[in-house]
Amino acid sequence: MIDGETVIVGSYNLDPRSQNLNTELALVVRDRPLATEMRNLMDGHLKKSARIDARGFPEGATEPYPGVPRKKVWKLQWPRLLAPVVRGQL
Repeated sequence: MIDGETVIVGSYNLDPRSQNLNTELALVVRDRPLATEMRNLMDGHLKKSARIDARGFPEGATEPYPGVPRKKVWKLQWPRLLAPVVRGQL
């Protein structure tokens, strides 16, 4: 939501790969009621979010993923091993 009236929804990323290699999509809608609804949805998500400190941890936490089982953290982090292979595609 940009100006209280314009909403942009899509998969377009502001990077060279998205611009040159991928078929990306962005839908622009000018509709004040829709923009208001989108703003309310985003505000609701922000209320549930956590501020990340300089260590990369949620503020006040002693670990990076408080309350998340170690097995789940590992399952989400192992794809980082593929980063050197994928980096050349960015």
